[in-house]
Amino acid sequence: MKNIKNSGQDPLDGSWSQGFCNIYHRQLEAGVLLQCEHRAECIALRAALEGDCDASIQATKEILFQGIPGALLSLVLQKPPHHGWHS
Repeated sequence: MKNIKNSGQDPLDGSWSQGFCNIYHRQLEAGVLLQCEHRAECIALRAALEGDCDASIQATKEILFQGIPGALLSLVLQKPPHHGWHS
């Protein structure tokens, strides 16, 4: 996965899960994607969906039942390591 932490893109761009985010379109129209309080969790979610079969199954269930960001509250995702980047 490319580095999107500070890119201005949504961490879920190109993922099927983006369609289940309840706040994406509002933030996109307002031009505040980088300010989303769930950005770090969505980066971890994307990594889990693409790289961890077990976590992907659980995340998919939660996303389908609760949408995003609701599913983020139920999931325990490994956040990517901090590399000194600042948002």
